[in-house]
Amino acid sequence: MSAVAPTSESPVTQAGDFDRAVLEELREPFELIDVPLDDVDFDRSQRVLNQVRLGLGAVNEEHVETLFTVLDQGGLLPPGIAHRDPEGHLVILSGNHRFPAYQKAGRISMPMYLATGLDGLPTTDPRVQDAALRANVAHGDPVSAEHRIEQAARLVESGHYSIKEAARALRVSEGKLRDHVEKMKSRRRLTEVGVPLSDKDIPISVARRLNAIPSDDVLKAAASLVPLMAQKAEETNRLVVAINEARSERDQLAIVAEKAKELKAAGTMQAQARGLKGGALVTPKIRRLDGALGAVIRFDADELKGAKLPSEFRDRLRTRIDEAAEALASLRHQL
Repeated sequence: MSAVAPTSESPVTQAGDFDRAVLEELREPFELIDVPLDDVDFDRSQRVLNQVRLGLGAVNEEHVETLFTVLDQGGLLPPGIAHRDPEGHLVILSGNHRFPAYQKAGRISMPMYLATGLDGLPTTDPRVQDAALRANVAHGDPVSAEHRIEQAARLVESGHYSIKEAARALRVSEGKLRDHVEKMKSRRRLTEVGVPLSDKDIPISVARRLNAIPSDDVLKAAASLVPLMAQKAEETNRLVVAINEARSERDQLAIVAEKAKELKAAGTMQAQARGLKGGALVTPKIRRLDGALGAVIRFDADELKGAKLPSEFRDRLRTRIDEAAEALASLRHQL
């Protein structure tokens, strides 16, 4: 392997020298060296490129051409970042578009910041990934916002960054990142308890709501009912609220069992509706009405006796009950 030698260039950060700025911000020690292109492990460097850009694979040839033009016209490109992995291979963390530009320009070497503090670490190590991700967001061929959110979530998962810090580092919305992290957690927990993941059967919004159930056994039982629900988000929300209001796991499982009976009955009625000559399926609105009636029927009236309700709320309930009784009488007449 050829030796890499320190360059004689000034150590002062140049305008647009984003890679150096990233290393300095991360407080990773480094030295500026001139790297023979033949010393670079291209395959391992390409894997970094794929990780940074989420498996998009090929180098952006238009961007390479732009960089080549700069070199061909006597211009300078800022140094990239490299490190040596546990096997001693020289791997590019930032500069995988500059590398082929230097090759195309007929150069035999290129300036790089060798991150000496990362020597011997696997390229998948969180510190190495931090440097690669942040450097590639800072300049060059832009990484899409969608991919940056995914990458920021990985930084959060590593435990090295809070959501706020990762959002700032990769320049993404903190709210969108928090939402994505919650989605990842919800899906992971469902997988861990043995619930098959399917966006059709269990949409991500429903998975997140189910994740509010503390007991894994209750979560699994409740999740098994979601594919049977007509209004998945709405019905799951009501079910989770009821579950979390129950004190014991036994009571929670009883609530799930009661919901299972309700869904089975609704499915039977729907099947009967299909069988009626000229009959139509029960509409979502009527199914919601049926579910609301079930909630009223199952409500324990004694719950109101000991409740310390504000007088304004008691008056509101009386009014609502009177209105509901009148509406139900009208509905009963239509049946």
